[in-house]
Amino acid sequence: MTVRITNDQFQLTAREWAPEWHGADFLRDVYPPVIKRRQTRPLADPVISSHFKDKNGDAIEFFASESQAGAMRAAHLLAPGHTLVVNLPTGFGKSLLFQTVTIGAWVAHQSVSVIVVPTTALAKEQEERLQIMLADADSSHSGTPIAYHAELAQDDKDAFRTRIRRGEQPVVIASPESVVGALRLSLTSRAERGELAWVVIDEVHMLSQWGEDFRSDFQLLAALIRQWQTAPRRNDPGNALRTLTLTATLSEETLFTLRTLLAPPRVGTQERFHLFVAAQLRQEPAYYMLECPDEPTKQSRVIEAVRHLPKPLIVYTVKPADALTLYDEIQDRTAISRMALFRGGDAGNKKGTENLRKWNRAEIDIIVATSAFGLGMDNQHVRTVIHACIPETVDRYYQEVGRGGRDGNRSLAVCLWSKYDRGVADKLAKKTRIGLEKGWERWRGMKSQRGDGPTTDTFTVNVTHRPIEITSDSDLNETWNQRTLLLMAAAQLITVSCPERKEEKDDDIDNLFQTYNIKEHRALTHETWLEHVDKERQRAAQRDERAIRTRDELFDCTLNFNKLFASTYTVNLSDRTKLVPDHGGTQCPVSRTAPPHAVLSQTAQVGWTSALFDHLSNNHSLQQIIGDVNGQFIWVHYDPDQKGRNWRGQITALLKQLVDRNFIEFALPEELFKKVQGEAMFTEFERYLVLKRLDNSPPSVADPHTPPLPLPRVSVMGRGQTPQDYRTQLRSIRATTRPKHVVVFPSDLADPDQPERRFQDAHNTQSLAGLLTLWSN
Repeated sequence: MTVRITNDQFQLTAREWAPEWHGADFLRDVYPPVIKRRQTRPLADPVISSHFKDKNGDAIEFFASESQAGAMRAAHLLAPGHTLVVNLPTGFGKSLLFQTVTIGAWVAHQSVSVIVVPTTALAKEQEERLQIMLADADSSHSGTPIAYHAELAQDDKDAFRTRIRRGEQPVVIASPESVVGALRLSLTSRAERGELAWVVIDEVHMLSQWGEDFRSDFQLLAALIRQWQTAPRRNDPGNALRTLTLTATLSEETLFTLRTLLAPPRVGTQERFHLFVAAQLRQEPAYYMLECPDEPTKQSRVIEAVRHLPKPLIVYTVKPADALTLYDEIQDRTAISRMALFRGGDAGNKKGTENLRKWNRAEIDIIVATSAFGLGMDNQHVRTVIHACIPETVDRYYQEVGRGGRDGNRSLAVCLWSKYDRGVADKLAKKTRIGLEKGWERWRGMKSQRGDGPTTDTFTVNVTHRPIEITSDSDLNETWNQRTLLLMAAAQLITVSCPERKEEKDDDIDNLFQTYNIKEHRALTHETWLEHVDKERQRAAQRDERAIRTRDELFDCTLNFNKLFASTYTVNLSDRTKLVPDHGGTQCPVSRTAPPHAVLSQTAQVGWTSALFDHLSNNHSLQQIIGDVNGQFIWVHYDPDQKGRNWRGQITALLKQLVDRNFIEFALPEELFKKVQGEAMFTEFERYLVLKRLDNSPPSVADPHTPPLPLPRVSVMGRGQTPQDYRTQLRSIRATTRPKHVVVFPSDLADPDQPERRFQDAHNTQSLAGLLTLWSN
């Protein structure tokens, strides 16, 4: 609209963009900006705030979220030899978990850790952050390269491996190919000396997805981790390898793959595979779906949407060729210059790395990409994600949409698709699996030329073996042999492990995995093959069909999107416990006609497997001194010395004794909090201790801002408070559930149920002074 103000002045008002091909007003969902995600930030534990700084160089005083606080404690308290899968929503701070455990292992024990990432771009991004934190914790290793990748010069690669063998490399960030290939012998030497502390797998959902596509290095990575877990640890047999895996999206199918590949062998009845899950769906995206009559129409509408929708903006395609075509069309038909192309192979080359840096620095407004783009992305302000395709699964779609709105503000998720896209998605979703008889013949052929394995119960097979009808070597032939072996492994007929290497060098990765170690779990007859492999093929086919049905429900808009996402990301923690994400809040084509939904609580539902903290409940040394401590609560009274401050020193001495007896969580009154916070026992790397303020919170929020993990706890009630304060604190303490809970209270505390009596006279209690005397003898 134009309005004349004077003879030579006009006021121009731009019309709001409303495409003819869609009646909805896209922009109402992003303008004006509205925060859709708010996170409570609990106080960081002293071990973290004392030793680690954020990217601005300031001490980390607060956790990013309540869920991060719980996950941090679960990771740092993980028992040796165990595996932990952590699921934290995007933006809830999962990177800090592996940064702190790996740096802590180096500073405390001079033990190296391995961080496995799927792309070179992500390796470089993580290296930049870790080097800053490592320099703060150990200045002697400032600037030491910690990312191993193809762009390093050969001399730098050789020096990297030498540092590992000498025990001078604090952290290794590398791809699965490098870990099972060029770095394997060096890392195995540290594992056998008890000096390999952690294997961390970031973006672990990619392991599941690429494992399904038979990317053998991921399968071999799992086998190598099992080898390290059982390696003879000459220097410290009790310091067994811990494994930590992290993802923002955890489906039941991904969990099945992780449990199959990464679960350590049980020791007796002890479970050593654990979950820590924070279930919460993204609240930022507003979803739009539109089927286009043909490809030219779709392309025209995508270009129009790119021109008008808010930036930064990502356009996703499935095929690299489609990404290139669309990128060229956008350039030809618009005047947009701050734009880049990013396809699968670009993640490991200099151009792709530079584009990712520019994107993270807000020097690019639009990226046209395949699904490879997003890992390693640190642009928090993406406002629009456009799909010019149909991803093959709901899981992939949700991950790509989740790259928008990471700053907590509203974002748009617009999908424009055609029948061509549905056909492409169906083809990708339906995996081609080898037939039963052809697979059996391939297995017989490989086994007929077997070699001696590294142990008496294993043998080697070579995947270059050709069936009689194939006359020449080819990558496709090797791929089908690999698929046969991995199908058998999934059917639990064999174990496939890493090929032997006698020296470390940077071989062509395609030639590295031709010989595999095989262990048969049973005598394999034709009948056994048919029975077990057919069951696995059927299970996999049913999974594919289920994934296609769920995807079609999404793109046909037959169900509320968040209900569908909630179903996809429901996790079974046990036979009786399911963790279902909250599925309200976001607008989609199905829910858009409903009244606006209020911003949801930003406290994610948190759950964990029951055995995760079992090793912390062993308090035999406490029982030997106190006597019967079979109950949850142990009551200890102290004399509130009115003339001096000796009671504070006595309580501090008690806390030091309880730290040595496996107590983890300490809730203290304000008058003790600052004194104890500076004590060495709460700040050294070897211990992870939780320090809280014991306030007057009602029982319903006894532990505000953090999930109530089952940690052995100490609660100290201060002196000189009102009777109401004491009653409130007692209700709060009794509302908590801990395997062991030591409660320290002043001897003049009245019993809330019988105010005329002292609490210590109405309960079985211990004297603080008496305990300290016993412990000193």
